[in-house]
Amino acid sequence: MVSVFVLAWNHEKYIEQAIRSVLGQTYTDIEILFLDNHSSDQTFELASGLLRNSGIAHKVFKREKPYGIAENLNFLFEQSTGNYISVLSGDDWLNSTSIDERVKAFDSNHLLGLVDSGGYNYYDDLDLYEPMKALPVKNKNALADLLKGNYISGIGALIKRSAIESVGLWDTSIPIEDWDMWIRIAMKYEIETIDKPLFYYRKHAKAISNNYGFMYSAKLKVSEKFRSINPLIDQTQLNCWDTYLAAKVMQNPAFTSTFKVLKNFRFNKLYMILFLKSMIPLSLRKKYYVRSLRLRSQPVLESVDGENSFPKLS
Repeated sequence: MVSVFVLAWNHEKYIEQAIRSVLGQTYTDIEILFLDNHSSDQTFELASGLLRNSGIAHKVFKREKPYGIAENLNFLFEQSTGNYISVLSGDDWLNSTSIDERVKAFDSNHLLGLVDSGGYNYYDDLDLYEPMKALPVKNKNALADLLKGNYISGIGALIKRSAIESVGLWDTSIPIEDWDMWIRIAMKYEIETIDKPLFYYRKHAKAISNNYGFMYSAKLKVSEKFRSINPLIDQTQLNCWDTYLAAKVMQNPAFTSTFKVLKNFRFNKLYMILFLKSMIPLSLRKKYYVRSLRLRSQPVLESVDGENSFPKLS
């Protein structure tokens, strides 16, 4: 059995799409554990109604106050019974074969602790999809690559229950709890990547991943935790900074971005590109970025009834 954890907070616009994508999985030995993290909208009522009429095994929980993601995951883990764990945010959704293909990977290799895949970024305000290509990592290189940076999406992962029991639950002191978990699993188990887009990650203004300052400090905290086993710790932390700076160049007014780039300038290709981009007005950068998204291949979307496009939910 697969236990799917659905975590939501003020996701009334999206929660139906998320839950229906789980109900429409080709793999049917599933239980859903839904947790509302103290929403102030109708997220809990909508999700409860859907699950109550779904005919699938489920449990629903509503927090009386907000908790951190790691605390919520640990709580749901204790309530779950599945041999595998899948985590889904209430504003994201899965391809219909997402769980099926991951379980098959586990069936063919009993040394695996985690299976991940590629997916799509979905830009909610632009209604555009950006392919996220899975990183082709060999099992023996997974730990080394994860110490450099987090290449695994939490939505794109299926985790073996016994692996979590072996390495310990999610660390509540770490803001990026998934990257920390992947590293600990990679220290003891093999990891396999399915080179297919099997999930959809919604990017919108309220997403925590858009808080680049928070994400930068959180990444540094994870890298420091594993300093003793990471021979390239300085490069890892430099990668964290480069990612943060690249995001600021895309988001901030040009003069602010230019100042940040010049203050930390290094003579390499990345910083030359960042410098040039920072000189372009934000409106033009956004225009050409959106244009580049439109030129990329669009996914074949799915609905639970098998039609070619997933229904837009208002």
